[in-house]
Amino acid sequence: MILLDTHAVLWWTRDHSELSTKAKKIVAQEREKNELVVSSISIWEIVLLEKKKRLSFSRGVESWIERLAAMKEISIQPIDFSIARLAAALPYPYGDPADRFILATAQSLAIPLITKDKHMHTYSQVETIW
Repeated sequence: MILLDTHAVLWWTRDHSELSTKAKKIVAQEREKNELVVSSISIWEIVLLEKKKRLSFSRGVESWIERLAAMKEISIQPIDFSIARLAAALPYPYGDPADRFILATAQSLAIPLITKDKHMHTYSQVETIW
């Protein structure tokens, strides 16, 4: 099982060329086992980016979300009490709220995180892959 950071799920669903070779390989392996996880906070981020016109979707963001949620290889992980509590307890350098929730989700599930974000790679409690 592997958690995809927001940019990783976007790149995986849109254009694999943005993913690193290692990320592509691991995502493909986990996809075969239907063990790709996306945090619900990533959905929140994507909707906000679309509203700010920083992202666009040919059929609209809601259609994209529906298609993502229908994929058997993807599970959307909700933010529950334990993830929220863990996110709040992360050290201060992880100031971006979405990053905090994504790191906390990976830590809570004890799974690696696919991310290009070098800042997230410094958090020793979560295995990060790029």
